Amino acid sequence: MSLLPDYFIIRNLSETSVGNSVTSESQSLIQLTRRRNAQRFDFSVECIVLPQNTKKAAAWQMSLLDGSVPNEFVLPVFGQSSASDTVTTSAAVTGETSVDLNNATDVEEGDLFTFAGHTKAYRVISILVNTISFLPNLRGDVAISEAVTFNPEFTVRKTNVNEFTSDSARRPQNFNLEFAEVL
Repeated sequence: MSLLPDYFIIRNLSETSVGNSVTSESQSLIQLTRRRNAQRFDFSVECIVLPQNTKKAAAWQMSLLDGSVPNEFVLPVFGQSSASDTVTTSAAVTGETSVDLNNATDVEEGDLFTFAGHTKAYRVISILVNTISFLPNLRGDVAISEAVTFNPEFTVRKTNVNEFTSDSARRPQNFNLEFAEVL
């Protein structure tokens, strides 16, 4: 997986999937809303591209559209948890929403994490002693003594069409890029 090209200077990275519902991913003209917790994270990235790199950025976006560049990227670390060196002390099966850890001292509500061997990220919603509850539901089984990584990198796919603005060709251009977590 590659990072965004280095000529995209990231100004702001924000999560946009913070609600309790998700919209349909179908090609339907009618947008359907399901009342459940989102199964993926969506991100909005505001970037600046300097004038000398504008053509490169536009060519990169066109390459995404025609499929000549893979549409999967790793976003920079997104999170500020101080939790580390944590492993599970209980097993959990697909669909569950809690697991026991050997140490939850530095874990806080809202922290993002992944389990070893999993690419899906989860968010801590509550902590009771060393048991954390999280969303969305587990997408795969978790074994005892499986490592837990906080502040994970996200593998994402670009979802929006080309969007950029500038007052002048001689000034930096603002690019707004939308990404969805790859599941």
